[in-house]
Amino acid sequence: MAETDGMATARERISREAAEKTGTLNLRDLGLTDLPAELLALDHLQVLRLGRMSRLAELIGPSFGVNMITGRLDGLSRLTSLVGLDLSGLGLSGDCQEFRVWPVG
Repeated sequence: MAETDGMATARERISREAAEKTGTLNLRDLGLTDLPAELLALDHLQVLRLGRMSRLAELIGPSFGVNMITGRLDGLSRLTSLVGLDLSGLGLSGDCQEFRVWPVG
């Protein structure tokens, strides 16, 4: 199965973050349906943005489509340095509703 452009972009950004260690990673609007496995190795990560961009940001920047992650999100618990997590606009249901936005403090 061929990798989507959005997944390839996500992996490039994850690779860059692994090298640069800025602590922040933006994976918004890449059309992801699963979390890239490489993401879970970023144990230094403090802010992760998976949610939907604002309408203005959509007009300014490229988008591969809204992330529709259908797999489990419990792997994110490995990212123990997280202080900010944005899952807004992902259409989460059930137990995941409470985790839409974990604000950066």
